Amino acid sequence: MTWWIMMGLLACSGPSSKEDTSGVSTDIVTDPSTSTSSPSTSTYPSSTTEDSTAPCDGLVQATEGAYLGWTARVEGTRERCEAAAHAFHAPQGTQMEIGLLEWTAEGSAQLQVLDWNGSEIASWNGLTNGDRVSFTFPWSGELLLRLGPDDTSAERNAYSLGLLCTDNCEHEGSRYPILFMHGMAGTDSWLSIVDYWWQVPEHLEPRGYSILAPAVDPFQTSAVRAQQWNVHLNELYASGRARRVHLFGHSQGGLDARWLTTHLDPEHRIVSVTTMATPHHGSQTVDVISGLLESSLIADDILEAMADIYASWVGLTSDQELLEQLASMTTAGSDAFNAETPNRPDVVYSSWAGITCNPLDLICSFSRDGETVFAPLITSHLTLQLLEGDNDGLVSEDSAKWGTYMGSVNADHLDEVGHLVGIPDSFDHLGFYASEAARLADLE
Repeated sequence: MTWWIMMGLLACSGPSSKEDTSGVSTDIVTDPSTSTSSPSTSTYPSSTTEDSTAPCDGLVQATEGAYLGWTARVEGTRERCEAAAHAFHAPQGTQMEIGLLEWTAEGSAQLQVLDWNGSEIASWNGLTNGDRVSFTFPWSGELLLRLGPDDTSAERNAYSLGLLCTDNCEHEGSRYPILFMHGMAGTDSWLSIVDYWWQVPEHLEPRGYSILAPAVDPFQTSAVRAQQWNVHLNELYASGRARRVHLFGHSQGGLDARWLTTHLDPEHRIVSVTTMATPHHGSQTVDVISGLLESSLIADDILEAMADIYASWVGLTSDQELLEQLASMTTAGSDAFNAETPNRPDVVYSSWAGITCNPLDLICSFSRDGETVFAPLITSHLTLQLLEGDNDGLVSEDSAKWGTYMGSVNADHLDEVGHLVGIPDSFDHLGFYASEAARLADLE
């Protein structure tokens, strides 16, 4: 018997009232013919205190059982002095019915919804076999269901939980948030008018994704910027709203993501790293620029001063290191970075490149849906074309490849994040990021 049929039987067998400590209405229905079929099963190891007659000093949370998603059923055995635990997720505003389809203990059960700090979001006491409750997700993402007896000394027992989405079920969503990481000279928003990731959070959040797009220093090495990204992640974890995360970096943001993953994630909370137009193998154009700057101390001082002024203007620290940042993205600097920053085997690495066309190259433009480079990038695009081949005006396709290469998009370096604002373009960046968010959800 499927969970859908089961919920229909529960709904038809007559509600009664039970105490709900969360303020959420609880309908209680007894089902005399609970099904034994299950799409996922979790059995906990025997507790060392199973045969003990000593009273339990509260309930210890068992090792986390099978993941439930947002429409599922799971069976398990709760050991004495333990509370079973299962993660589940849904978009913000989604209403779930949680059914206690089987509870074989003599006493009643307590069901709790917790965040990742262990803070209680909702709870229901006095539940017995066949009871169900309603719960609405306060934010998009993953939470924890905790099931134990009201009497903490109750002996081990079998249980079965079922989830069914009942309202606001048409959205997509993922378990873990996505941290979008801007590139060199970037910020979260210029003058609170033009966002770096133009309309991307606004496009993804109503679809059920949790999105972060903060700012770090625009002109610093990836080792420094990764420390700053890590501060944002630690704030997220401290909020209790997430325990793992996906990283998506544009341009230098992809190098930041790799450094953060390799060097600053000892708890292995990063699930994936995706990069767009990131110079993983450096740039011969940057080689030339760095060589010219090294020969002029006056130019160095002027550039560093301008970088400090820019950073202050966008509301960040004024102590920038533009020259060190550029040096890290030369071909030699990238070789050193790659040697020091190997991929982690437990993380999924993916990469994209952008390819644009010279306005006079009609064949290229025709083959790429009319894509042409933004005028200020024409010189750098032509230079890279001669030195390294296809590129987006700042990063070549070859340099952008890292991990699993997903392919190229018809876009220059600005088009890739939705700029220039309001100018029609061949690249549907919002559709692209919606597709990528769904791909990342599939990795979970």
